[in-house]
Amino acid sequence: FSIDYAYFPLDYYPDLQKQLKAYSSTFKMLREHYNIQFCSAHKEISYGSYASAKADFVEIKLLKAQIYNGLAIVKRSITDQTNRVVHFSKFCLPADQVSFSLEIRSSN
Repeated sequence: FSIDYAYFPLDYYPDLQKQLKAYSSTFKMLREHYNIQFCSAHKEISYGSYASAKADFVEIKLLKAQIYNGLAIVKRSITDQTNRVVHFSKFCLPADQVSFSLEIRSSN
């Protein structure tokens, strides 16, 4: 179980809530309805105690976590072709449920 907060600048997405109901994929909706071209993404992965991560009691309770266990937080921002941040998200989960995998491919 995890908690995922997603933020979208409403200035870029008029009537976003209506559009969300019409699409099964948020990113597909952003591409097709708002003509957003995703050009770059940045992810920051951090680990710490709930206190250092500034987790609130609701997050701890929802995650059914012990306060002394760690918390993993993934923050992601995506920019478009004009370098505007068009999406930001924060993903939280108990650190004992995290595994990392990294794959790097050459374009050659």
